[in-house]
Amino acid sequence: MKHFTLIALLSLFSWQVNAQITSYPYTEDFESGAGGWTTPGAVWQLGSPTNVVINSNFSGVNSWVTNLTGLYPANANESVTSPVFDFSSLTNPAIQVAIWWESEFSWDGAVLQSSIDGGASWQNVGALNDPNNWYNDGTINGNPGGQQIGWTGRNGSGSNGWVLAYNNLTGLGGQPNVLLRFAFGADGSVQDDGFAFDDITIVDITCPQPSALVVSNLTGTTADVAWTDNAGASSWEVEWGPAGYTPGTGTSTIVGTNPTTVTGLTYATDYEIYIRAICGPGDTSLWTGSSLFTTPCTTFPAPFIESFETAGLPNCWSEGGVNSWEYGSQAIGGFAGYGASGVTDYSVSGTGTFIGMDGSNNNAGEVSTLLTPFIDATTLTLPMVSYAVFYNNVDNQVFNELLVEFWDGTAWTTINTVNANLGPNWVEFTTIVDPLTITGDVQIRFTVTAAATGSTFYNDILIDDVEVKEAPPCPNPSGLTWTGGDNSTAALTWNQGWQETQWILEYGPQGFTPGTGTSVPAFQNPDTLTGLTPNQFYDVYVYADCGGGDTSQAVGPAVFNTYNQGQFMEANTLCPDTGWVDIASVGVLNNLGDDGEVSITLPFPILYQNTQVTDITIGSNGAIIMAPGQQVGFTNGAMAGQASGLYPFWDDLGPEEAGEGVFYHTIGTAPNQIFIVQWNKDHVGGSGATYIFQLQIH
Repeated sequence: MKHFTLIALLSLFSWQVNAQITSYPYTEDFESGAGGWTTPGAVWQLGSPTNVVINSNFSGVNSWVTNLTGLYPANANESVTSPVFDFSSLTNPAIQVAIWWESEFSWDGAVLQSSIDGGASWQNVGALNDPNNWYNDGTINGNPGGQQIGWTGRNGSGSNGWVLAYNNLTGLGGQPNVLLRFAFGADGSVQDDGFAFDDITIVDITCPQPSALVVSNLTGTTADVAWTDNAGASSWEVEWGPAGYTPGTGTSTIVGTNPTTVTGLTYATDYEIYIRAICGPGDTSLWTGSSLFTTPCTTFPAPFIESFETAGLPNCWSEGGVNSWEYGSQAIGGFAGYGASGVTDYSVSGTGTFIGMDGSNNNAGEVSTLLTPFIDATTLTLPMVSYAVFYNNVDNQVFNELLVEFWDGTAWTTINTVNANLGPNWVEFTTIVDPLTITGDVQIRFTVTAAATGSTFYNDILIDDVEVKEAPPCPNPSGLTWTGGDNSTAALTWNQGWQETQWILEYGPQGFTPGTGTSVPAFQNPDTLTGLTPNQFYDVYVYADCGGGDTSQAVGPAVFNTYNQGQFMEANTLCPDTGWVDIASVGVLNNLGDDGEVSITLPFPILYQNTQVTDITIGSNGAIIMAPGQQVGFTNGAMAGQASGLYPFWDDLGPEEAGEGVFYHTIGTAPNQIFIVQWNKDHVGGSGATYIFQLQIH
């Protein structure tokens, strides 16, 4: 008898869910990890963002962000899903969450959605234009969560920082299995930092939060605050702090009247303020806010300093004229370029910012002004104005003008004019204003006037650390500038600090530490250093000598060299004194073909726009570049934006034919050598005639 064994194969189905949340209020700041929130891909990341815009957490060290260190990818379409919430015991659940968005408006964005069927279907939480920082657009092309409503915007139309968003979880009270998700969607072009969320709170609303928070009647130290009470409360908690502060770390007070007045504020300061209702012991509403406000300007006390540490016009400063002032530094990038490229902040090198006027915005003769707030200098015994300027146009000889004026309460007085290069470094200027009759609050005005003729494109003018303060016992001189020299001398000039008639000049190799160089007394201004080593770069500092061993601080450095050359190479198209020297038979032959190059080391260093050059690239198209390994193409376009170099006959020169080529050769004996580059080339599309020309560097 055969035995048959029936084996039943059971397919085990399971509904995989995250750990269920049953206790409320629910709070999650993600400081201990994801807390049961999950994402299927790599778009959403948990950690500390270091993007250009979204660059901080709302609290602690963790937030969910669409890429912590860069832009979200094109066509991103992912979500972060919550653990399962059991709202069986809740009647009126509501959510509050900190969010930050920076995404292409109406194309990329995020939405908060809910599901009660295990994620089979999703519905939006809240609606377009709900209050309390809720959705701001209904046409997002990237379809976050499969629809088009959500948070979107960039470049000022984003959230501009962390904001608290709040809404009721309508229809979810009593539901035993609720999922929430933040869904992000993007199209295929223009990526940004994206969306971030942090610090989620879910409560059963027994104490409705206030609404319509309004700040009014501002003074320098107080503000009136009013709101609409929705809870029948008789007391409320008000909290405020500097704009961008983390709620819970500010100044708070319990008030029993609506409206109320907050005190202890500081004039000309940006603030955020929040409020929540107190309905009973342990029963408070969610926070409402933030409301942003700025206390008004009043006269600033001296000592006064503005270091432009935020990339925006400081409170109570004003600008006028044709062009807006801009902000930058090596740390944040910005407008400064050419001779001002890569400049660090003056006082906080590498991390702060400066203000300036972009030369590329200035057309001939245009005038732009920058004005400080009013400053009370009556507390100063010997008032002094101080500021730093960076002015270094190395691309042409068209110089814009910086005019600095001082308002003494009655009239404007010019205290400085800068319209020539100061070198590749910041220069601090100081002026004792005691000789002026100060009759009221003072101001400083900076005016940039574009040169009347020529291209002003390259002349960016930077300003930092504007101060009105007490002058030291031996005030610093200022404006130390190299004005010329030769192989062994350097002519220098500076502004007198106060009433001193003697100074100390200290010089040494570039980068030397003041106090370790060679010091010489100076009994006149201007003065000249002598006995210098030829063909060197130097730093120099100036000290005021007030007698009796009392000296000022070191002011500088000014950078100079002993190459016996000006800051700009002298060039012309005339035949040189040595005349034409045909080197085709003795020079090094290079067959560079069409658009080829060769890199060589020069037989002697040259100074190009105040920079020492030892290696160059010679191109087949009639030009050389002042660096090795460069491409010397042919565009036949404007010179603006081309690499630093010499372009004697920059054109489309073709491959060599018999007897042709690019040659280089050195004639003469040091220190009177001449380096020659000679092109014997046909013109592409020309008649076939050979073009022969050369460049001589002396």
